[in-house]
Amino acid sequence: MLNETHTLMDGKVHVYKRGRSRFWQCSTYMNGRNHRVSSKEENIKLAIEFAREWYMAVYVNHKQTAHSQRIEKLVSHEALIGQAISAPSPFKNIRKPTKKKASGHTFEEAAKKFIAEYELSVAGQRNERYAKSHESRINNHLIPFFGNTPLKKITAGLVQEYRIKRTQNGFNGRFPSRSTLHHETVTLRMVLKTAH
Repeated sequence: MLNETHTLMDGKVHVYKRGRSRFWQCSTYMNGRNHRVSSKEENIKLAIEFAREWYMAVYVNHKQTAHSQRIEKLVSHEALIGQAISAPSPFKNIRKPTKKKASGHTFEEAAKKFIAEYELSVAGQRNERYAKSHESRINNHLIPFFGNTPLKKITAGLVQEYRIKRTQNGFNGRFPSRSTLHHETVTLRMVLKTAH
């Protein structure tokens, strides 16, 4: 039995408490199925913050999976076209299509767009310090590592390289905590979501 429900992200995320449970639950419907998770939070404000970040992670994961599937289909389609083109043809003057150089927006472009839009999008819902913490993580750590990397090239492997590099290169003898790395990863996901 539901006691209390809150709706976020234009109705895409629901935060609710069931029966005698002390923790708030989160749910969203995406890609034809429901996704649910416990926030492990008793405080509604912390549960809502968790729900927003969880939803963004689910959204980015869904988009990356869909993008990977589109790439696989495109590659297999190009392979079929390549086979058809390389087969002997009775038409001598048919030219093979040329591949265009891969281009796209860089992480730095997406990050700057995120910084410009984020403060406006959470106005009244988040304090200014929270928005500035994202901006600080982007400028101090994420842009120096991912900067000119095309968004299409940012994979889970590259994110893992970033995390390893951050743990190996401390600042003034101090290394980032697990929580700090988690917050940086959340900020990265939010930038990638904006880019999508």
